Amino acid sequence: MPILDIAAAPAPATIGPYRILREIGRGGMGFVYEAVHEQLQRHVAIKLLRWDLAAEPEQVARFVREGRAACNVRHPHVIEVYEFGQFQGAPYLVMDLVVGETLAESLRRSGSMPLPELLSIVLPVVSAVAAAHEAGVVHRDLKPGNIMLTTDRSGQVVPKVLDFGTSKLFGDNADLALTHSAAVIGTPYYMAPEQARASRNVDERCDQYSLGVIMYECATGVRPFEGDSIYDLMHAIMTAEVTSPSAITPQLPRAFDKIVRRAMSRDPAERFASVSALGAALLELAGPNTRRMWAEDFKRSSERRESAAHADARAVARSASNSRLPSDARSDSAQLRQRARRRWTFAVVGALLVALSFLAWRLSSIEPVATQPTAAAGTAPGANPTPSAAVAAQPSAAPPAAEPAPHVSAEAPEAAPAEPTNTTARTAARSSAAPEHERPRPAPAVRSAKPQSAKADRESNERRARTRHGQASSPVGWGDNGAPIIE
Repeated sequence: MPILDIAAAPAPATIGPYRILREIGRGGMGFVYEAVHEQLQRHVAIKLLRWDLAAEPEQVARFVREGRAACNVRHPHVIEVYEFGQFQGAPYLVMDLVVGETLAESLRRSGSMPLPELLSIVLPVVSAVAAAHEAGVVHRDLKPGNIMLTTDRSGQVVPKVLDFGTSKLFGDNADLALTHSAAVIGTPYYMAPEQARASRNVDERCDQYSLGVIMYECATGVRPFEGDSIYDLMHAIMTAEVTSPSAITPQLPRAFDKIVRRAMSRDPAERFASVSALGAALLELAGPNTRRMWAEDFKRSSERRESAAHADARAVARSASNSRLPSDARSDSAQLRQRARRRWTFAVVGALLVALSFLAWRLSSIEPVATQPTAAAGTAPGANPTPSAAVAAQPSAAPPAAEPAPHVSAEAPEAAPAEPTNTTARTAARSSAAPEHERPRPAPAVRSAKPQSAKADRESNERRARTRHGQASSPVGWGDNGAPIIE
């Protein structure tokens, strides 16, 4: 049966393959024990969730997330998590055992610390937080109580960042379910203004603000904001002016004031671009040995950070171009089709105008051709009418009176037909001498558009007379009555 009374809960003898040696501490979330692996003989720290909280899925999810966040960050100044398991229905984490005291305990014991000692502690912590940000983890509860101070074999102080229980994983949708809009995550004294307003909207810049408050307290021995109640404290954090650290500790350089005040800016956009940039600024105040120790680390971290930022910007640009609303896409497609139709319409109309202009020019450059008038309908077969365009162009005259038949002298002896003197007469003679079936068929008679003149009538009568008498010779003269005289 699980024990619900925390004060009366005894330490278990074993948890899995680990044998419990002693209780290190207990709190609102659970218990921390020192244990040893019975086969490997490795000393570890085991964090066990309280049994009453183990029945709440939200608390279990927070506990599991702490283990995940710590496992994602691989850094010598971040506590390492080895294993996750269940003990009597309660989850537990197996972590690195850190022997020492917290930064909060050190400050209560000694008050403020000189700047070189401060930098020897803060620079490793800044490097660890930068590594967490690169791994996609925002701590959200950085404070002196979550920084453990231990020593290595050479006696150097080694800080370790603890307790990722309130951390936020980038892209973790479960965090929205674990954090309500009005919930306050973190310790109020070290909480960023945007974190106090809405915890779900914070990003990695809230950790930078908390680091600025930690540096302020380490350098001066006091916190930048105080309040008689949580409301007064939150109001001071969001509205009160920050007293410069050098106003409290005069030996601090003004450059340190600028760094701390910038890290604690109420507007996140006015803070350093990253925690790595904050560390690079602090290196300017460090001694030669500390600067050589951390310069390369912050440089690599800044380069990785900038590369990741450029990659994120390109990904956001691609996502924005691919995530257009369907209505926008349809509107753009319709506009493109409309422009294409408009261009084709202009092209077709232009081509038609050019073709019509060319056709009009060609028609205007062609000269009119005169039409040859044909013989009258009364022309005998075999006759070859003579064209007379000039005559057709003359104004029409009144039709002449009927001419009498040609007069032939009776006294003249009948002579052989004379050889025609012109081409028309010769053609007519040959046509009349040829058999009827070989004679060329006359063209259909077409009335002239204008009445024939008197001269044209005389020539027509002359041709008819020659045809009747079988003569091809031209008349030798004309009688008083206008009739031709034929020899």
